[in-house]
Amino acid sequence: LNRSSDLILYFSRIIEEGGTMAELGYFEVDIKNIHLDWGIPRNGRLQEYGEGYIKIPSEEARRLKIYNHSFLGKDEYGINLFYAEFPDGFKKGEKITLKASGNSGKNGPNSQYAKNLHGERNLKLINEWFKFRNANTNNKVKVSVISYNTLRLEII
Repeated sequence: LNRSSDLILYFSRIIEEGGTMAELGYFEVDIKNIHLDWGIPRNGRLQEYGEGYIKIPSEEARRLKIYNHSFLGKDEYGINLFYAEFPDGFKKGEKITLKASGNSGKNGPNSQYAKNLHGERNLKLINEWFKFRNANTNNKVKVSVISYNTLRLEII
């Protein structure tokens, strides 16, 4: 798609969904041990080693309009799915989709906003990227919304 058709699609989706899509901007978060290996037992499933995620602070999710699945009741690019751009060359030439998920309080004021960012259908993607970059708890992640449906991820 070219730039003008992207804009037409963006505005038509806003009107169609009666909501808003991700806003341009960025946030930075510290990498903590839990982000490097998220595979703890949860929701009745066994531990899976090697999973990773990026935390989305609730105030940043609200500001940038990064929602979870419950906002529309379905997955949608620009709402809770995003194409990934890795300037460092990770997965170069591959089309990667990230998913924003989780919430900060069921049925609360932040329940529609996401708190985690991870690979769609690949919970090990972010951990693979951390390893690719030799990232550790001394680093931060910069997440930039560079278009309504694309995020740029950088280790800083």
